[in-house]
Amino acid sequence: MSLPETSAVDNDTSDPLQPGWKSNDTAGTAQPISTPVELIGSVNNPGTGDPDAARYAAGDVYDWYHTDLSAGQTIELTFSESTSTNDLDFGVYDAYTGALVGVSQGTGSRECVKISRNSHYYILVFGYKGASLYNLRIGAPGEGGACSVVATSTPAFVQGELVTRSDDATPPSRVKVPDAEAMLTLGLRPAAHSPWQSSPSTQPANIRRMERSVDTLFYARALRKSGQFDYVEPNYIMTSLSYTPTDPYYTPQRWHYELINQPSAIDRIIAAAPTSQRPIVAVIDSGLVTDHPDFTGQQVAGYSFVGGSATAGGNDPSTQADSPAWHGTHVAGTIAASDNNAVFGASVAPYALIMPLRVFQPSVAYTTSYDVSQAILYASGLSNVSGSLPARKADVINMSLGGNSVCPTVYQNVIDQARAQGVIVVAAAGNSARNDQDNAVAVATPANCNGVISVGAVAPNKQQTYYSQSGPNLMVAAPGGDARYSTTGTGYPDYVFSTLGAFNNNGATRIPSFGGMMGTSMAAPHVAGVMALMRYANPAITPAQIDTLMVLGKLTDDIGSSGRDDATGYGLINARKAVDESLALASGSGSAPSGVVIASPAGIDFGSATNSAVLTLKLTAASSEVVTSITDDSAAITVTPLSIDNTTKLGDYTVTVDRSKLAVGTSYPVITVVTTSRTFIVQLAVTRTATSAANTSASFGRLWIVARNANTGAVIKSTSVNPSNGKYVWGLTGIPAGNITFLAGTDNNFNGYFCDVGEACGLYPATGSFISIASKTTGVDFSVGLIGTTGSSSLPAPLSVR
Repeated sequence: MSLPETSAVDNDTSDPLQPGWKSNDTAGTAQPISTPVELIGSVNNPGTGDPDAARYAAGDVYDWYHTDLSAGQTIELTFSESTSTNDLDFGVYDAYTGALVGVSQGTGSRECVKISRNSHYYILVFGYKGASLYNLRIGAPGEGGACSVVATSTPAFVQGELVTRSDDATPPSRVKVPDAEAMLTLGLRPAAHSPWQSSPSTQPANIRRMERSVDTLFYARALRKSGQFDYVEPNYIMTSLSYTPTDPYYTPQRWHYELINQPSAIDRIIAAAPTSQRPIVAVIDSGLVTDHPDFTGQQVAGYSFVGGSATAGGNDPSTQADSPAWHGTHVAGTIAASDNNAVFGASVAPYALIMPLRVFQPSVAYTTSYDVSQAILYASGLSNVSGSLPARKADVINMSLGGNSVCPTVYQNVIDQARAQGVIVVAAAGNSARNDQDNAVAVATPANCNGVISVGAVAPNKQQTYYSQSGPNLMVAAPGGDARYSTTGTGYPDYVFSTLGAFNNNGATRIPSFGGMMGTSMAAPHVAGVMALMRYANPAITPAQIDTLMVLGKLTDDIGSSGRDDATGYGLINARKAVDESLALASGSGSAPSGVVIASPAGIDFGSATNSAVLTLKLTAASSEVVTSITDDSAAITVTPLSIDNTTKLGDYTVTVDRSKLAVGTSYPVITVVTTSRTFIVQLAVTRTATSAANTSASFGRLWIVARNANTGAVIKSTSVNPSNGKYVWGLTGIPAGNITFLAGTDNNFNGYFCDVGEACGLYPATGSFISIASKTTGVDFSVGLIGTTGSSSLPAPLSVR
């Protein structure tokens, strides 16, 4: 099992069997990290958390890290436990002065500080209340989420000073309480109460100053808990910037939406201001977490078609025992999650509505062509087994599901009927990596049926993914992700990120979540979302017109071989082109406003081993804008034309890096692109290790692996393994023949369950299917990533390991 190079783990999690366990409780024992990074950690106050945890009684309140950071980088801390009984904060210290230059002390589950100048910094994660896993993420400059707290060269507050106001109702006590607003000056904390391992007199001055700041926060907390004050807070120097709340986790989604030119498509729709009704996209899948806040106001009534019968409602009924992957919720979120609502992420078509049609039973990895066909009929407003019809038929159907056969007659029949109703049908090509040009089943069914827009998957570099099926039936490509890598400069693996469900750590309550998956299942909803945007721009556009525009290359960017090819069809879907064509048809003008030059990807992370990448400069739509110059600010970077237009300078460029010209650590060079109308930059991230070898320190800590019966979910065999050279090498013996799934995850908080929100998790196969084992089987290779509110992976509910 592989994990992204950016993965890291807190040196002293609650897992007592963690490899290389070592305290990082003090500034003097701070753990070094490199960036970009996505780290799993845990803190707990004494007597909180799991009683079997390594530091249950004594507590593990402080985790210290240190690293070089550059202006524009954002440090993001999220934690998984309930904010009503648990709270984590963090501070950022300038390593040279010891000054606390940024502190985030909110009461929500996300904290952040944005760096304003280059320096070496110490980061303190502070368990203010309770116990929790946490994820600490630092991306490349400019790749963080919205953040109102900015670290400057000015200390955040005066060390040893607290501003207070007494509670007049509190009776006198042995602590002298001021009568009104006042400033308390603190003495040094007695040694018996100090968390520091060394005497302050033996520590360097900058370390002493850092620890003095923590003492100030410690006293503030203690006095607040006394009940004798209306408020107690540090004597702040730093102020926060104002900001307008936006979707906080758009950052990891940015690569896959920018890859299809979606932001420009939304700009075009806003400018056009169509007055049509919102299009409906039917998601035929595992159901929807209907109470997820990103679907508030984003759905219409759904139905379930399971086992040959039908019931009203499209909610995903999975429980913790089902270990759900929340596949349908993830797909629906890519299509039409609400945007700019200050929770989770965004979507391709926020103007659309979701019609959830459930065809999978919890814990069952398959459905039937009959159930799917009935869902297609219902979505199309046609007679079906339910005896009911929707209030309004769907405009688009998305099916991120498939089978390995020629198109069944029942599918072709109902798809023909759906198209006759004006419904656009989109389906995933499949994840079995087949590319048999002369084989009709090279693309999975129903994607291989006539009249279906079949969608293959590409990675951030616009190359076909290793798993995507392809062949003569493939029509178009869209982002599907490849979690083996982290190339977008965000610190996240190259997943497609979207909405999820999860369970709180005792499994009693379903909660909304967010994370990543990969597959053609994730590519298809990008195209379904674009189709919804076309219908919003022009409700009268027909499936036949869309077919024609696709064949003419007017909805895509040609990638791979010139013209249509079996790996990527007619090319990579381009949302702006699609909206322009739809608006042009609606108006009869046949033209669209000028576009602008953009870079794809917007940022590149070379890590410590990748030496080259392809950067594409392209127009969002027809325009006279051309590129006049491309420069970089580092002798280590070379930008060479690969395939460009000599007049406009648009096209593909090869960006190479020579690490011998960089210092050890992570550098952040930039490429500057100047056009005839504007200037913009492409942010790079490059890591050079001391040995100039690949970074082999990636770790999520100890990992559990279990084999489970695909039909019952019962655990057959399990083992645990530690990382080696950035991978987990594993094996299980005594697996009986049959249909098997594999699940892997960490138990960093040592509560007896892995795949908790905030921990690493992985599933094989990633598609929610199973593998059939009849003899010795090798090559069961898959990836693990973080799950939950910051997560990079969306996988099953917590599973017992004890």
